[in-house]
Amino acid sequence: MPAALAGEGQVAVLTDRRPLQIAIVSIADGRIVQRVPVAAPSISSLASSPDGKTFYYSSAGYVWSMPAAGGDPRQLTPGDAVSADTGGRDLIVSLRDKDAIRLERLPVAGGDPQVIALHGDFSIPGTQLTSSMVGPGGQIAVSVASPAEWAWRLGLIDPGTGRVSLVPIDFDGETLAPVWTRDGHLVAMGSLMGLNLWRFHPAQQGGITAPH
Repeated sequence: MPAALAGEGQVAVLTDRRPLQIAIVSIADGRIVQRVPVAAPSISSLASSPDGKTFYYSSAGYVWSMPAAGGDPRQLTPGDAVSADTGGRDLIVSLRDKDAIRLERLPVAGGDPQVIALHGDFSIPGTQLTSSMVGPGGQIAVSVASPAEWAWRLGLIDPGTGRVSLVPIDFDGETLAPVWTRDGHLVAMGSLMGLNLWRFHPAQQGGITAPH
């Protein structure tokens, strides 16, 4: 990771080579069909246009675009992570503010980023975004945190109102890294949490005995 679908039947991933490379891999047989050098010291998030012809990535506090065939990157906007709209029109960018995580919508065709104002009792716990977080009707899938719960939950942001609603999931753990599939399904990782409680008894001659 990070990784992103890159056109039909292919996925883009980072290699372990230096200078940095993006490898385009065939999903059918796992074969690397292309290597694309990237003029960046590191990449923290990676996304692709629906046709796989353009990569978007975050590096050194900015979001960049570059042709998937290779070429010079173009700086787009300040940002900590980037995700591409499946319609190919917009990018979603995250930035860390003083007190919260801010999301912005950036038109691919050009223009200024627009803040996605969130409404409700939920917040976004981190800047990391998945590569395909925008689904049917423009709904934005994110992990959300609530002051009333320990675990992070799966939330949907209404693009028109900014209101956050929870996705009902019967799962006793955290839901992380939600991704929309191209046929309109939502996939996320589940993380179970465990807790051990230890009781220690004082020893007769001082010190502590083994726990029970």
